[in-house]
Amino acid sequence: MNPALIIGIAIGIGFTVAFCAVPVVIAWVRHSPDLKTIAKLSPLTILSFALWFALIVWGWSGKRDDDSVISRYIDKVQEKNLIPWIVGGLVVLGLATSALFFLNPELSAAFAPAPQGE
Repeated sequence: MNPALIIGIAIGIGFTVAFCAVPVVIAWVRHSPDLKTIAKLSPLTILSFALWFALIVWGWSGKRDDDSVISRYIDKVQEKNLIPWIVGGLVVLGLATSALFFLNPELSAAFAPAPQGE
């Protein structure tokens, strides 16, 4: 195997691990009460940049206002340990719809750019 390829793979894996660790590090430095939940969800950020950004915001924001409706909803969901299931379901739904789009030639053709005239 080519040494440059091995180095490239190692750098890619290192970048991916560092990318996933950013929300956890931010939550840890800011002493977020949701550090464990953020750490559990971080590996899923490989599949979703939006989730990565949401976890960074969540880790940075720290404590939530107890009077907000969203806070009460999140607390209920956390008590039942449903957040990983909800996020996992959303990721699976996203992967399924992406697979459907890429594996169905008719759908792919419907969204393909129109050919340019010569």
